[in-house]
Amino acid sequence: MIKDGIVLCRMMNKLTPGCIKKIDTKGGGFALMQNIERFNKAAEAYGVPIRELFQTAQTKPDFTGPILGPKMAEAQDFNFTPEQLAEARNTVNTMQYGSNTGASQAGMNIGKQRMIYD
Repeated sequence: MIKDGIVLCRMMNKLTPGCIKKIDTKGGGFALMQNIERFNKAAEAYGVPIRELFQTAQTKPDFTGPILGPKMAEAQDFNFTPEQLAEARNTVNTMQYGSNTGASQAGMNIGKQRMIYD
């Protein structure tokens, strides 16, 4: 329904009349995808953060990209033999001792070096 962007453009024109001058209702996929680009520009001007906008590829029905919320973990069943469990009890976990190998401040940068969205 929103894959051609017509509904989005009309909605944006209701919010801010005249913000999208041309809405393509006919034509090929490229012409209709321009509607989505026009909507994104109008939404950004309206005050929607850039990170909340979407790309035209995300409106296709076969898009399997990001979803809202965290991805739920899948159950993993581990079946250890009693011998493996006994062997694990006798091992020493070296991660408990701590290590400072490789700890240095080389490459530390002070200040805002990359774009961080607020």
